[in-house]
Amino acid sequence: AGTALAQQPGKQKDNQHPSLTVEQCTASGCEAESKLVALDANWLWAHTKGTYQPNCFDNNEWNAALCSDAAACAKALAARSGCMEPEEALLGGLLQDVGMVILHRTIGPAYSEAIKEADGRHRKVTGIELSQFDITHPTVAATLAERWRFPATLITTLRYHEQVTAAPKAHQKAVRCVGLASLGASVLTEQNPESVLRTYLSKAMSWLRIDHHDAEAALEEAGEGARQIAKLIEVPIGAPINAHEILENAKAKLVDVS
Repeated sequence: AGTALAQQPGKQKDNQHPSLTVEQCTASGCEAESKLVALDANWLWAHTKGTYQPNCFDNNEWNAALCSDAAACAKALAARSGCMEPEEALLGGLLQDVGMVILHRTIGPAYSEAIKEADGRHRKVTGIELSQFDITHPTVAATLAERWRFPATLITTLRYHEQVTAAPKAHQKAVRCVGLASLGASVLTEQNPESVLRTYLSKAMSWLRIDHHDAEAALEEAGEGARQIAKLIEVPIGAPINAHEILENAKAKLVDVS
C-alpha cells in the first residue's frame, strides 16, 4: 500500500495510444473492433519525483534505441513497399523485442549474463536464448500478442521476425517488413555495421523489391523517426543518431574490404 500511495501521475506529457484493430469472437463469429494500445510499465518513464533521472529500466536488457529504430524503420519500409499498413508495421517494430523484457523479468540475472555473449549484436540473441533457455523472445512476444488478441498478421511478424524464411506464406510479406527493419536497426546501433548493412541492402531488394537508394533513405528516415517515437513513449535514447554518417562510413569500409 505504501508503494501505491507513493506513486504520482506524470505531468510532462499526455499518453498517446497507437490504434489497433482486434477481433472480438463468440460462438457465432468474430467482429472487428478498434482499440487503443496502452504502452505501460517499462515503456513509461519511471523516475524519482523532482530529479527526473533516466528510466529505471535503462541499464537492463530493454534497448530503447534498437526498439525505436526498428519501429521507425518498419514504418518507413512499409510506406515504400506496401508490405503492410505503416502504423501496424510501426507497432510490429516497437513490440518485436518485448519478449526480452519478459524473459529478463522471468529468468533474472542469468538472462542478463547470457545476453552479454551477443556483444551488442542483436542478431545473435535468439541463438543464445535457444541454446541456454530453450525458448526465444520472438516466441514469448507472439504468445503475449495472442493473449492480447492481436491480429494474426501482427502475431506472425512477432513470432518470425528473426526467422523470416520460416514464416507462413500468407504473412510472409509483413514478416519480411519487420524482419528487414530489425536488420536496419542493427545497422544504426552496431559498432561495426558493415556486414549487416550489406545484408540489409540485399534483403531489401530480394524480399521487398526496394532498391539500394530507397533502402538507405528508409534508414535515414528511421534515424529521425526513432527520436520521435522515443519522445512518444518517454524513453531516453541518448545522443541523436546520424544515420547518414553511419551509412557513409559503413559503405566506405565495404569498399575498402572489396
